[in-house]
Amino acid sequence: MDEKKTFFPRKQELAPDADGRERQRMMELCLRDVETGANDFGGKSRIIGLMHIKYVDCCEAQKSLTMGFPVEEWELNPGNTMHGGMIATAVDSVMGLASHYFSDCPFTPTISMNINYIKPVFAGDVLEVTAQIVHSGRRVCFIQAEGRRRSDGKTAVTAQGSYMVSE
Repeated sequence: MDEKKTFFPRKQELAPDADGRERQRMMELCLRDVETGANDFGGKSRIIGLMHIKYVDCCEAQKSLTMGFPVEEWELNPGNTMHGGMIATAVDSVMGLASHYFSDCPFTPTISMNINYIKPVFAGDVLEVTAQIVHSGRRVCFIQAEGRRRSDGKTAVTAQGSYMVSE
C-alpha cells in the first residue's frame, strides 16, 4: 500500500491512541519543521520560506496555530508598510497550514478567502497570524484567522477562508 503524501511526515509517528500532551508535542514539532524548511510546506524557495515564517504557538485541542512573519524591506509598499498582498499571503499560508495539519490531506487549495485590513504593519515588526479551524467536513474546511502586530498586540487583519479537503 502506498504511503499517503503529507507535509507532516513526522505526524505519522504519532500513535492512534496518543494522549493530548503527546498530540500537542507532535504538533509543535511539525510546525517547527515548517519554520526550518524540513518539509515541503515551508521550503526555503517557497513564498513562506522567503517570508521567513516562524513558529509562535499552537493548541492541538483548540485546533489553532500561530506563525510569525518578520516584516522585511522587500515586503513593503510605497507607504513603507507591509504590502496588502504580502499580508494576504501570510494569512492564507497559515490558514492553509491549519487545513493541512488537521485534515491530513496532501493538498487543500483555497476555495475562498475574505480579508479585512484593520491596521498597517510596519517594517521591523512581526505579523503574528493565528488560524483556528471553525469546522472541518468531508470536503471543505472552514477557518478563521487574526493577524496581530507583535510590537503592540493590536489586530492588523482578520480573515475567514474555506479550503478544499481532497483525498
